Amino acid sequence: MSGPAPIPADAHLMIIGAMKCGTSSLYDYLLAHPAIAPCRVKEPEFFSRHQAHGVRPRPRRYAELWAFDPARHRYALEASTGYTKYPYEPDVPERIREAGLNPRLIYLVRDPIERIESHHRFIAGSTTQRLPAADYTAGMLDACRYASQLERYTRCFPRERLLVLDMALLRQRPALPLRERLAAFLGLDPAPWPAQVPVLHDTDRLPAWDGWLRRLPGWGFCERRLPRPVAALRGALARRWPAPRLRLSEAQRREIREALQGEMRQLARDHGIDVRAWGFSA
Repeated sequence: MSGPAPIPADAHLMIIGAMKCGTSSLYDYLLAHPAIAPCRVKEPEFFSRHQAHGVRPRPRRYAELWAFDPARHRYALEASTGYTKYPYEPDVPERIREAGLNPRLIYLVRDPIERIESHHRFIAGSTTQRLPAADYTAGMLDACRYASQLERYTRCFPRERLLVLDMALLRQRPALPLRERLAAFLGLDPAPWPAQVPVLHDTDRLPAWDGWLRRLPGWGFCERRLPRPVAALRGALARRWPAPRLRLSEAQRREIREALQGEMRQLARDHGIDVRAWGFSA
């Protein structure tokens, strides 16, 4: 029996993060294009070492994650946010390069305060004990060091194979600027992409019942195998029974902005992101 079709080294398209910046919504939006092949699971974490939610069992070959047809597909798409969780995941870009791949990379960024609050709500809804609203961890802050996370990839891959997008582009109605950026970056006709981006995982509104769902036997399996129906169910429940927003204190917001000021200046300088909208000086 023959194995999966070979995928050219430059035909891989990876949404590498950042976590809680709209990666699920962008993944689903990109798949509206017939030239893009979906992964068996959205977030396989094939090149991560510590992401427990990756596809199991891990395939021997990366190409086994797709039913890739060279006659109609230009890209094989996946979206693993663990790929930009340095230092927790220390060597992902190097492992991708050592696998002989030359992927196109998309990295989403967001106001760090909003991202940390969303990350916090996600963690609180995923554990048996809700975290105090005032707490945030070093890992949450590390995921906001956007410039440093990107620098690890630009050491391994040409800069022109990296696209950095502000999450605000996903929220624009219609999504014409996003379509134009994606089409230019990928060399694809933008026509198949819809006029607006669907919002799949609005975890900014995670209620207490979401943590209960995640602890159900088999729930993780359903999320991996049926991501869209599960996301639709969670979205419907969240609209019916929303959760109160958890917010960081003003003192913590100032502390985070001070800690990330250098990172944000580098992000603005190297990647053209307008960090002033987030309260940072460029």
